[in-house]
Amino acid sequence: MYHDLFLQMHQSLDQINEDFSNTDDIDEELSLLEKYLSIKEISDELKTELEKIQIKINQFEIENDLTDLQLFEQQALEQIEKSSPKQGEVVIELEENDFFTLQKGIGFFDLWMYDEAIIHLEKIISKYPDFNLPRLYKAMTYYKKKEYELAKQEVQLLFQFSDDDDLNALGHNILGMVYGQLEDFDQAMNHLHKAIELHSNWNEPKFNLAMLLYRLNRIHDSIHILTELHQSNSKDWEVIYYLGKGHQKLKLYDKANEYFRKTYEITKQPAVIIQMIKYFESNRNYQQAIHWYKKWINLEPNTDALMGLAKNVWLTGKKEDGIAIIKKVLSIDSGNKEAQLIYAWMLTEGNDKKAASIIDSFEDYPEWENRFTESYLIANLARLYYLNNDAKNASRFSSMLLNSSHASIQALGNIVQGMIYLDQNLPEKALHHFLLSKTEAIQFPYLDFYLGYCHYLLGNTEQAKQAWTKLVH
Repeated sequence: MYHDLFLQMHQSLDQINEDFSNTDDIDEELSLLEKYLSIKEISDELKTELEKIQIKINQFEIENDLTDLQLFEQQALEQIEKSSPKQGEVVIELEENDFFTLQKGIGFFDLWMYDEAIIHLEKIISKYPDFNLPRLYKAMTYYKKKEYELAKQEVQLLFQFSDDDDLNALGHNILGMVYGQLEDFDQAMNHLHKAIELHSNWNEPKFNLAMLLYRLNRIHDSIHILTELHQSNSKDWEVIYYLGKGHQKLKLYDKANEYFRKTYEITKQPAVIIQMIKYFESNRNYQQAIHWYKKWINLEPNTDALMGLAKNVWLTGKKEDGIAIIKKVLSIDSGNKEAQLIYAWMLTEGNDKKAASIIDSFEDYPEWENRFTESYLIANLARLYYLNNDAKNASRFSSMLLNSSHASIQALGNIVQGMIYLDQNLPEKALHHFLLSKTEAIQFPYLDFYLGYCHYLLGNTEQAKQAWTKLVH
């Protein structure tokens, strides 16, 4: 039976790791982190239970003269100290069957089997209405199921049955998260502040408040809270990670990278490596990017890391090595569109005629129009077709972007069209398209460079200086 549990935990951690490396959404990141922490909690509980079993084993050995009595006494005393109730703590005595029902409910919650968890928790609540632990779990279960109104109802019932500040702080923390998901941010902040007032030493509502402020783009306020949390616990890698994300938002990349390094030292997580890679790539520090891609591959061999390694090796001037690595990716996953695209760019850069055949393999790719997630691929294809002397397909793919119903995709189309006009030595038309893309506020790091270059070619010296000055500030 325990093999099934461990298999489930391994599979869940693998999935969390994969999902975490593919998302930039803070709510999804937090949800994945919560799942990770729940598995870690199960692992810790298993460790505790194994320690109890070890004590019983020691006791058996003692009774049969198989071990040292002093060792057993020391371990037993340590376990009693861990499990003894704290002074003033209210202990609810459950019948044996009810205790197992509660444990099942909590176990189902930890394994994200929420419907089963609710069934068992409701049995305990109906029999022990003043026992708030199962009510808290039930509220959290509804929260996880995104049934926010039911979660709120459970917390309100908890408030009716409890005058304990610690329990009420837990309830307000849950309500803060619920209202955050409902985007009622004033209510969310109100409840998180109440949780903090009731239990000032409890860090979870403070962290949740910091994440809420991050979502509201109040980055400085978020960082202020996270910094206080970091001062109270310098090993909390979630806090350090989001300090990195916050400073990254403020474009304080050196500080962000410092926090990401600290997070990596604690967790050795690929998601942290990815953040550092972004930093080094944005600064064109290809050697450092290569260093961290190799660390990622050692931790978690995968084609995304290999593709990144291939690009950065190529950009350092080691063209043949870059091509060899990207070929390795395609030998693993021959249908990988991004790898094919990178390979096509490498061949195009080297004036290799094989690039055209790779690009042509994309032509029958279905349902291009208005696919937001494919816009990056379409933009690259438009450029590659033009550079490989296929103006017809270049225009076709560029038009897909320009005719999109998504404003940001249209902006990307204007950038591509502007670059094509620059290649054709038509700076006035290029400038027109670059300016259209700028009105859409697209995040294209070299846009000011191309705007300045167009103005320079047109003899607009002052405008060129203004555009280029932005690149150094």
